Amino acid sequence: MQTRIAFADLPRDQQLCLVTAVRCNGLSRCAIGWVGRHYHAHEGSSVHLIQPIAGLARRGLLTLCDGVGAALPTDDGIAVFNGVAAERAVHA
Repeated sequence: MQTRIAFADLPRDQQLCLVTAVRCNGLSRCAIGWVGRHYHAHEGSSVHLIQPIAGLARRGLLTLCDGVGAALPTDDGIAVFNGVAAERAVHA
């Protein structure tokens, strides 16, 4: 079975997290939460908690790299950010 993921269908906290991840080339884990890996003028001091990151990872929009404490956007995550709905297989 296929399901469609569009940016507008994501909860607000996941939308903000995905925007930061794409603009900043991923997220890095720090003491206070998750922040953008590289500086972006629109993401100044955005800090995200693990819940939206885990939700995006379950949807296949972020990849968690536990060894280095990073979360990187996938191709589908970048496509959803750019307004293209991603088709994902759902296993029942």
